[in-house]
Amino acid sequence: MNVLYSINSIIARRRYVFRYRIKITFDNGEQNLADFSKWLEGEVFEFLKDKTYFLEIFC
Repeated sequence: MNVLYSINSIIARRRYVFRYRIKITFDNGEQNLADFSKWLEGEVFEFLKDKTYFLEIFC
């Protein structure tokens, strides 16, 4: 399952946990941990390594 999508549910809450991981809670109570750290390996997402900017976008 894609951690950012749950059938018939929407994201109700998201919280930064650590090292570019975000805990996502859906409106049905289901929770998942989204790990964005792998996105930061290439040049395309280099700007997201700035944690302040990362938090502005995802939290």
